Amino acid sequence: MKIKIISLVCVTLLFFALMAALSLTARDVHQSRLPHVTAARLTRESFSQGPGSVRYRQTAIPKELYHSGDIYIITSRSVNGESRDFAKKVDIEIGLEIDGFYEVTHGLLGHDYVIFSTDRPLDDGDEVLVIQSFTNP
Repeated sequence: MKIKIISLVCVTLLFFALMAALSLTARDVHQSRLPHVTAARLTRESFSQGPGSVRYRQTAIPKELYHSGDIYIITSRSVNGESRDFAKKVDIEIGLEIDGFYEVTHGLLGHDYVIFSTDRPLDDGDEVLVIQSFTNP
Protein backbone atom coordinates (compact mmCIF):
# COMPACT_ATOMS: atom_id res chain seq x y z
CA MET A 1 0.00 0.00 0.00
CA LYS A 2 2.83 2.38 0.89
CA ILE A 3 4.49 1.79 -2.54
CA LYS A 4 1.22 2.66 -4.33
CA ILE A 5 0.95 5.97 -2.46
CA ILE A 6 4.59 6.86 -3.16
CA SER A 7 4.12 5.95 -6.84
CA LEU A 8 0.95 8.06 -7.05
CA VAL A 9 2.70 11.04 -5.42
CA CYS A 10 5.65 10.70 -7.80
CA VAL A 11 3.42 10.51 -10.86
CA THR A 12 1.42 13.53 -9.63
CA LEU A 13 4.57 15.58 -8.99
CA LEU A 14 5.98 14.61 -12.40
CA PHE A 15 2.69 15.63 -14.06
CA PHE A 16 2.66 19.05 -12.38
CA ALA A 17 6.34 19.61 -13.18
CA LEU A 18 5.65 18.83 -16.83
CA MET A 19 2.63 21.17 -16.89
CA ALA A 20 4.72 23.96 -15.32
CA ALA A 21 7.48 23.47 -17.92
CA LEU A 22 4.95 23.56 -20.78
CA SER A 23 3.35 26.71 -19.35
CA LEU A 24 6.69 28.48 -19.12
CA THR A 25 7.70 27.60 -22.70
CA ALA A 26 4.28 28.00 -24.39
CA ARG A 27 4.97 31.54 -25.64
CA ASP A 28 8.32 30.54 -27.19
CA VAL A 29 6.76 27.52 -28.89
CA HIS A 30 3.89 29.65 -30.22
CA GLN A 31 6.25 32.34 -31.58
CA SER A 32 8.50 29.78 -33.26
CA ARG A 33 5.54 28.61 -35.35
CA LEU A 34 4.59 32.10 -36.60
CA PRO A 35 5.80 33.64 -39.86
CA HIS A 36 8.80 35.89 -39.09
CA VAL A 37 8.53 39.20 -40.95
CA THR A 38 10.48 42.39 -41.49
CA ALA A 39 8.39 45.55 -41.75
CA ALA A 40 9.04 49.21 -42.43
CA ARG A 41 7.27 52.46 -43.08
CA LEU A 42 7.42 53.54 -46.69
CA THR A 43 9.50 56.51 -47.81
CA ARG A 44 8.15 59.78 -49.11
CA GLU A 45 9.45 60.76 -52.53
CA SER A 46 9.16 63.92 -54.62
CA PHE A 47 6.81 63.70 -57.59
CA SER A 48 5.66 66.20 -60.21
CA GLN A 49 3.08 65.95 -63.00
CA GLY A 50 5.33 67.34 -65.73
CA PRO A 51 8.11 69.79 -66.54
CA GLY A 52 7.74 73.05 -64.67
CA SER A 53 4.89 71.78 -62.46
CA VAL A 54 4.86 71.90 -58.69
CA ARG A 55 6.77 69.13 -56.95
CA TYR A 56 5.08 67.38 -54.03
CA ARG A 57 6.08 64.65 -51.59
CA GLN A 58 4.02 61.50 -51.48
CA THR A 59 4.29 58.05 -49.90
CA ALA A 60 6.10 55.78 -52.35
CA ILE A 61 6.45 52.01 -52.64
CA PRO A 62 9.50 50.34 -54.19
CA LYS A 63 8.70 48.87 -57.60
CA GLU A 64 10.15 45.47 -56.69
CA LEU A 65 7.92 45.23 -53.59
CA TYR A 66 4.85 46.26 -55.59
CA HIS A 67 5.54 43.65 -58.28
CA SER A 68 6.49 40.88 -55.82
CA GLY A 69 2.87 39.98 -55.15
CA ASP A 70 0.38 40.81 -52.43
CA ILE A 71 1.07 43.77 -50.15
CA TYR A 72 0.56 43.29 -46.40
CA ILE A 73 0.66 45.74 -43.51
CA ILE A 74 1.02 45.07 -39.80
CA THR A 75 -2.08 45.52 -37.66
CA SER A 76 -2.23 44.99 -33.91
CA ARG A 77 -5.10 43.44 -32.00
CA SER A 78 -5.66 42.39 -28.45
CA VAL A 79 -5.95 38.63 -28.00
CA ASN A 80 -6.56 37.30 -24.50
CA GLY A 81 -5.45 40.66 -23.08
CA GLU A 82 -2.19 40.65 -25.03
CA SER A 83 -1.30 42.81 -28.04
CA ARG A 84 -0.41 40.68 -31.08
CA ASP A 85 0.60 41.54 -34.65
CA PHE A 86 -1.28 40.35 -37.72
CA ALA A 87 -0.76 40.63 -41.48
CA LYS A 88 -3.50 42.51 -43.29
CA LYS A 89 -3.65 42.34 -47.08
CA VAL A 90 -4.15 45.75 -48.68
CA ASP A 91 -5.06 46.78 -52.18
CA ILE A 92 -3.19 49.88 -53.24
CA GLU A 93 -3.48 52.22 -56.15
CA ILE A 94 -0.35 53.67 -57.68
CA GLY A 95 0.28 56.82 -59.65
CA LEU A 96 3.47 58.25 -61.06
CA GLU A 97 6.80 56.44 -61.06
CA ILE A 98 10.30 57.73 -60.40
CA ASP A 99 13.68 56.15 -59.70
CA GLY A 100 12.47 52.71 -58.67
CA PHE A 101 9.34 53.88 -56.83
CA TYR A 102 5.63 54.19 -57.51
CA GLU A 103 3.52 56.92 -55.95
CA VAL A 104 0.90 55.44 -53.61
CA THR A 105 -2.36 57.27 -54.28
CA HIS A 106 -4.71 55.07 -52.26
CA GLY A 107 -4.63 52.13 -49.85
CA LEU A 108 -1.74 52.95 -47.52
CA LEU A 109 -1.16 55.59 -44.91
CA GLY A 110 2.26 57.04 -44.14
CA HIS A 111 2.30 55.50 -40.65
CA ASP A 112 1.50 51.94 -41.83
CA TYR A 113 4.23 49.34 -41.43
CA VAL A 114 4.48 47.37 -44.67
CA ILE A 115 5.83 43.82 -44.64
CA PHE A 116 8.98 43.77 -46.78
CA SER A 117 10.04 40.16 -46.20
CA THR A 118 8.73 36.96 -44.64
CA ASP A 119 10.12 33.49 -44.08
CA ARG A 120 6.95 31.80 -45.36
CA PRO A 121 3.85 32.64 -47.41
CA LEU A 122 1.25 34.85 -45.75
CA ASP A 123 -2.52 34.91 -45.85
CA ASP A 124 -4.75 37.81 -44.84
CA GLY A 125 -5.21 37.75 -41.06
CA ASP A 126 -2.21 35.55 -40.22
CA GLU A 127 -0.58 36.28 -36.89
CA VAL A 128 3.07 37.23 -37.44
CA LEU A 129 6.20 37.83 -35.41
CA VAL A 130 7.90 41.09 -36.37
CA ILE A 131 11.61 40.36 -36.08
CA GLN A 132 12.72 43.76 -37.36
CA SER A 133 10.91 47.01 -38.02
CA PHE A 134 12.34 50.34 -39.05
CA THR A 135 11.29 53.69 -40.40
CA ASN A 136 12.64 54.79 -43.77
CA PRO A 137 13.71 58.43 -43.99
